[in-house]
Amino acid sequence: MKKLLALMLAAALALSLVACGGGGVGDTNTPSGGEDASQEEDVQLSELALAAIFATRQAKEYLDDNLKNPQSLVINSIKGGVREDLNYIFEIDYNAENSFGGSVRDQMYIGVAGNSSDGYARLNFGSDGPEGKGYTARFYNELASLGEVVFGEPGTEEEEAIETLLINPEDLAGIGIFDFNVDIILENV
Repeated sequence: MKKLLALMLAAALALSLVACGGGGVGDTNTPSGGEDASQEEDVQLSELALAAIFATRQAKEYLDDNLKNPQSLVINSIKGGVREDLNYIFEIDYNAENSFGGSVRDQMYIGVAGNSSDGYARLNFGSDGPEGKGYTARFYNELASLGEVVFGEPGTEEEEAIETLLINPEDLAGIGIFDFNVDIILENV
């Protein structure tokens, strides 16, 4: 039921944006970088994407301080969502070189509170494991058990990117996990 409501809200938002969008036909103020540069500047990131950027920045800072070779860090995926209490929770899947010269793959779970106007704060984070840092992972897995949410037709041009889908976080609370475009997040970290 929540997924259906979220999809209907997303469709209504998309239709209202299309109906009210400015034509911009006479706008010739294109930077010397060409059209692609102007499109990048016009993109407004969603509140959820901004929280993902904050979480990724926190993870990178922690891993830069604790990895033997921070340059070996590769972020494979960033997934996250909004909990019923309106706090964000993310799973950052990464590879890095271990102390034996091999590669290790792990996940870091980060909780984020706040918003873009007032600022963000890290709630808690850590890997799920015997050290007892598994609470954030448990909260993430509870949200992930609801499924992955996609707006539009998956794998087609109609699929809308969560990074730019401007929906209130309250409307996304407790409906599932979103898979972020790693490149979009990392270019804003």
